[in-house]
Amino acid sequence: MRWVYTIVILLAGLFVLLLSMGAGLQRGEAQVLWAEGAVAEGTVTEILGRSGVMNYSYTFGYDGRVQTQSRRKIRGGAKETPIGSKLTVRYDPKDPSKSITQAELDEMEAWGNRFVFPLIGAALVAWALMRIFRPRRAAPPAASP
Repeated sequence: MRWVYTIVILLAGLFVLLLSMGAGLQRGEAQVLWAEGAVAEGTVTEILGRSGVMNYSYTFGYDGRVQTQSRRKIRGGAKETPIGSKLTVRYDPKDPSKSITQAELDEMEAWGNRFVFPLIGAALVAWALMRIFRPRRAAPPAASP
């Protein structure tokens, strides 16, 4: 049964590390988009959420068209950004469906997303490896009658 627990711990750690790597790649793309993307003025159209975690939607115009982004996750911040507020949007002119706001970028760069989840994944993997490579304890000698 020990091996089952060890494999579950290892798989959980690898899963968390994989998610962290994907988030890191998304963060890198978002940083490039924020630095090099075209600038547009957006308008907040919807705010949903509960304490701390919010989803907001916004629209922005480009080349005489309107692009809508729905339910983008951010923590906090949406309370200070009521519906109808203007915000700066950076987008890819070749694919305007790829867009980002400062609040979204801040969410991606939050310390939890950058450090906590990768550390949890690494700790789980290390724990599983310690369980695999730890020397077995010798069985206590049998009591003689």
